[in-house]
Amino acid sequence: MEETYTNAVLMNLFILFGQCDRIITRTCRNFNEMYPNLPPMNLKKFIRIQNNFTEFGSALKAPRNLPRPVTSNEDNEINVLAYFQVFPQSSIRCAQDDLGITYSSVQRILVKHNMHDYKFTKVQAMKPQDPQHRVEFCEMLLVRTQEDPNFLNKIIWTDESKFSREGIFNRRNSHFWASENPHVTKEAGFQEKFSFNVFCMLMDNQLHYVIYEESLNSRNYVNILRTDVENFVDNMPLEDYRSCWYQLDGAPAHCTREVSAELDRIFDDRWIRRLGPWNWPPRSPDLNPLDFYLWGMFKEKVYKSPVNSKEELLLRVTQEFRNLDPTEIRSATTNAVNTRILKCLDVNGQRFEHLLK
Repeated sequence: MEETYTNAVLMNLFILFGQCDRIITRTCRNFNEMYPNLPPMNLKKFIRIQNNFTEFGSALKAPRNLPRPVTSNEDNEINVLAYFQVFPQSSIRCAQDDLGITYSSVQRILVKHNMHDYKFTKVQAMKPQDPQHRVEFCEMLLVRTQEDPNFLNKIIWTDESKFSREGIFNRRNSHFWASENPHVTKEAGFQEKFSFNVFCMLMDNQLHYVIYEESLNSRNYVNILRTDVENFVDNMPLEDYRSCWYQLDGAPAHCTREVSAELDRIFDDRWIRRLGPWNWPPRSPDLNPLDFYLWGMFKEKVYKSPVNSKEELLLRVTQEFRNLDPTEIRSATTNAVNTRILKCLDVNGQRFEHLLK
C-alpha cells in the first residue's frame, strides 16, 4: 500500500525516476535495492502512485468521498446509459470512477433499465469469402426443403471427435462451497495419457458411431466408408437409400481421390463436401447438428467427473450414446437445422450462434 511509504521515500522515488532516464523498471529495481525493508516497488504500483500525484496531489488512493446521487436523478441516469452506450465493455467500477457516481447507484440504474452484463461467445473465425459460400449453401438447402418437406430427414450428417483422459473441464460450473477457502484442486497434466476417436452419423432420429484408435487419415476414412457407412445405408429401405445425402466437412482426410471415389460408388453424386458435388461451406460447424447439438452436450456428460482409465472412458461414451433420446436427435437434425438455415440467411452468411442463445 502507498500509505507505508513516507513523503521522503516517495520524493526519493521520483528523484530516482529522473536519474534512471524515466525508465520505470530500472527505477523500481534501484528503489528496491535502496529500501530492502520496505514493500517492493513494481511497475503497476509506480504508475498508480504517479497517477495519484498527477490527479490528486497525493500518493494516497483517489478520494472516495464522492457525492451520493440518487437513481431518480435524471441526469445521472442519462449519463450512466450514455456511458455504457459508448463503452459497452466497461465495468461498473470504471463507470463509478469516470462519472463520479457511486457503484450501487450505477448498478441500480442499469437494473432499472434492464441492462445485463452478457458474456462473450466464442465462434469460428471466418475468411472474407465464407459468408457468400454459406448463403449459397443455405439457399440451396432451403430450395430442397421447399421441394421436399422431408429433405432434412434424408441427410446423413457426419463428424469426428477426439476423447482423451483430460477431456474438458468447465471451471465456471465447478464450485466448492465452504465457510473458508479449502484450496481444492483438480488434477491435470497426467503422465499416463490415453485417447481414442469417435466417428458419428446422424440421420433423422438415427445414430451410428464407431470408435477407432488411430488418428484420422485418408486410409482410415476410406475403411470407415467401406464398412460402417456402407453397412448403415445397406440397412435402409431401397427408396430411402436412393434419396439420402451424405454430408462431411473439408478435413484433409476427407478430400482425397480415394475418398471421393468411394463416395461416388456408395452415393453417386449425392454427397456434400468442400469441392464436392454439393459444396459444403468451410468453417461452418454451426450448421452441422453434430457440432452444435451433440459433441458439446455429450462431452459435458462424459466428463462430469474425472476419468481414471481408458476402459472407463470407453464405457462412459457407450453409455451416453445409449442414453441419447431419438426425439432430441430428430429435432436437432430437422427443426434446429431449418432454424439455422433461416438465421444464416437473415445475417447474410455471418455468424449467428450468439443470436440463438
